[in-house]
Amino acid sequence: MRGRDKYIFSRIVLVLILVFNLFVVTAQETTFSAKAPKVVRSGEQFQVVYTIVGDYTGFNPPALAPFNVLSGPNQSRSSNFEFRNGKSTSYTQTTYSYWLQASSTGTFTIEPATVIINKKEKKQSNKLNIQVVAGKTSPNAGQPSSNTNSRSQVSQQSPTGSVTGEDVFVRTEASKRRVYIGEQFVVSEKIYSRLPVAGFGDVKFPNYSGFWSQEVDIPDRINLERVAVNNQVYSMGEIKRTVLFPQKSGTITLEPSEVEVVVQVRDNSPRRRTGNPFVDDPFFNPRVSNVPVASKSKPVSITVMPLPEEGKPADFAGAVGQFTISSSIDKTSLSTNEAITLRYKISGTGNLPLIDLENLRFPPDFEVYDPKVTKNIRTTTNAVTGTITFEYVLIPRSAGSFSIPAVKLVYFDPEKETYVSLRSSDYLVDVAKGDQDEGLVYQGLAKEDVEIIGEDIRYIKKESSSFRPVNATFFASGKWYLLIIVIVLVNTGVFVILSIRRKKQADIVGMKNRKATKLAKRRLKLAEKLLNESKVEQFYEEVSSALWGYMSDKLNIPTAYLNTEKVKLRLDERGLDTVLSEKFFEIVSHCDYARFAPGDLSSGMQNLYNESVDLITMLEKSLKQQER
Repeated sequence: MRGRDKYIFSRIVLVLILVFNLFVVTAQETTFSAKAPKVVRSGEQFQVVYTIVGDYTGFNPPALAPFNVLSGPNQSRSSNFEFRNGKSTSYTQTTYSYWLQASSTGTFTIEPATVIINKKEKKQSNKLNIQVVAGKTSPNAGQPSSNTNSRSQVSQQSPTGSVTGEDVFVRTEASKRRVYIGEQFVVSEKIYSRLPVAGFGDVKFPNYSGFWSQEVDIPDRINLERVAVNNQVYSMGEIKRTVLFPQKSGTITLEPSEVEVVVQVRDNSPRRRTGNPFVDDPFFNPRVSNVPVASKSKPVSITVMPLPEEGKPADFAGAVGQFTISSSIDKTSLSTNEAITLRYKISGTGNLPLIDLENLRFPPDFEVYDPKVTKNIRTTTNAVTGTITFEYVLIPRSAGSFSIPAVKLVYFDPEKETYVSLRSSDYLVDVAKGDQDEGLVYQGLAKEDVEIIGEDIRYIKKESSSFRPVNATFFASGKWYLLIIVIVLVNTGVFVILSIRRKKQADIVGMKNRKATKLAKRRLKLAEKLLNESKVEQFYEEVSSALWGYMSDKLNIPTAYLNTEKVKLRLDERGLDTVLSEKFFEIVSHCDYARFAPGDLSSGMQNLYNESVDLITMLEKSLKQQER
């Protein structure tokens, strides 16, 4: 074979291989599911659909009694082929549908259907639970039941102007009515309607005063499902979902939600006749109008119990939920002036964002930098969960063996109604004496700011020193006494400085107090950046965090116990001017309202920022005067 023929032959083989790969498909795993409305009216026609994706043989339906089978099984089949990321996938989808009619009221179960896959394995669908309630309905009521704009609903509506509170209403539903302080629970705002929902007008949700809250993300398009309320069929949709954490004990009432629901009602006003019976007949061509209906939910009372005093550990700091704690250290053998990275990781579900590590005890010979805190917290459908990692940088300044004690985490488990104490690992660190000529390290900085500032080299004298005779008397001379005095003074000074420094490092409360203003202004600087970027919600959240964080550090209130009552009590004890305290609560309340209230609240952001900066300055000045 000549060279040109070989070239052409190799190209043909390559093309054939590529074409062959296009037809090498991956079969999808067979899935089998059943679907039907959860609630129907007595006498209503509805559809049950079984869907099989993949290969199968032998569809075996279950008994459908006590429902009347009007038609079925009606079979349809489709094939699908996809080519994605160099991989081909093909599958077939087969559906079996039945039209049924409910003849009696009650809750009934349709057992799973079965198919055979791989010629021998049985696969079942899910079973169906269907509630049948009393009520009259049109013959077409079941077509299609999940669509709130269906013709059947329009045909059953009341005429314009006759919509009542039984047709459309809003409910505030709480997952628990009796909880402990700090125990999370879910509050849902839901609409119920017997009429097609076209949209919403003005909406006003409560601000959940007395609770710390985390909103759950829900789809912008509200998913309506059929439910039974007082033996009536409604379309129900969740419009807001929030996880709440009570901050004080007692009976707290959730304020009502106010929602304007736009529904479609039948318009019976005279219409111009066209002569076409299908157009003129209101059954085939119903005319509807959009009507706004103002609805207000009923207040919901939540009983908040104080945490039990019996069995409460002395070092309990307010964590409520279920948690775990772990720790790690990058090395346990090193030289002086080398850095150690120590991490503590808290995981679990509950008031995790409010947990902080306090009263950590490190060896006094270790220089400890502010921890780097990493929060990976998410709000799921029913809970706040995630992890918080505290990363400490430690630098030993003296040689020896040092013990880093275990960290204790105490939390209250509301499910078991008991306190739980956990401990991390403890560590023994061996520190060898390092090179005395190593570079110095800046102190008082965070981990990312630690840097070597230079390598010390002994100074080389360029001129010869002056010499004295060997027999010259230095002992008991004036210079000798002066040297002794200098040595004593230097040692005393070093001892005093080191003692003060160690006390300051051990005094975590005092350190937080001193750094409160600096940290608050740093967070306000970030808020200013968010302001310039027009990130409204994040701006208000950062301002609120800066002010609350300042109060936590300045007044020595653990984050878990931080609430309006506690801060007001501490400020009153300090004798702070009531104008300043009222200004503080006014700003944080405005921030909370701006985060959760509907509407555009971006116009006052600059003024709020300026007021917050001025407030921190005035608070610091006033509190310092009170301390004196």
